[in-house]
Amino acid sequence: KRLPDVGLFLKEEAQAWFRRRSRNVTIRYMDPSYQIRSVRAIAADSIYCSLLGSNVVHGAMTGLSGFSCGQVNTRYVYIPMEHMCDPRRQVRVKPSGRMYLRMLRCTHQPPFTGDAGPCRGGSCHDLSAAIAAAAAVPSP
Repeated sequence: KRLPDVGLFLKEEAQAWFRRRSRNVTIRYMDPSYQIRSVRAIAADSIYCSLLGSNVVHGAMTGLSGFSCGQVNTRYVYIPMEHMCDPRRQVRVKPSGRMYLRMLRCTHQPPFTGDAGPCRGGSCHDLSAAIAAAAAVPSP
């Protein structure tokens, strides 16, 4: 069963809240489906999202704000926003690495780089060949 769009409901409720307090505000709602590529979640994705959501709620209920949840070294942690947005901290993704190739295959996304390594030509459908080719690339 598909539920109605909660974003529009929240926008209307927020506008009504401000109107009751005689505050003139403009609220813009951008449908996230235009920004996020949606594919059907596999079971592992559903479990992971459920765990992240639970951890965010637990953090918020303890009074925390300005954080997000994530998994670091197999542990679920609270990550302060200033650390997440720090331009000095960078995550390097290897476009020819196994994890990146698996992500492309599972999400049916095209490569985001001009040179997709074993996925040249915009297709990564032959996953076994792509992973074998990635395994042949020495790690830095």
